Amino acid sequence: MVKFFEHTINKTFKKDLDILYGSGSKVIITSFNYSTNKKKFVIHCKLIVGDTTLEDLNELLVDGMDFLVGKSWRLTGYKEKIIIITSMDI
Repeated sequence: MVKFFEHTINKTFKKDLDILYGSGSKVIITSFNYSTNKKKFVIHCKLIVGDTTLEDLNELLVDGMDFLVGKSWRLTGYKEKIIIITSMDI
């Protein structure tokens, strides 16, 4: 499931990744778990940044990742709610 989800983000939304975070950017799913307390899936994502400036990254990191991961989640067909935890590797 993790590899499929990662592939969906990186291939289907490649143009969006390049626009938001620079060419060569990609997302790696570091873990994918279900929280029984929150009744939601928890997705830990790491953004590998391509060619971009740091000023742009600070503004776009959270919103852009929420958009890309949320859109990819809906494409997989799951209806459950998710919690997205993001980190960045420059």
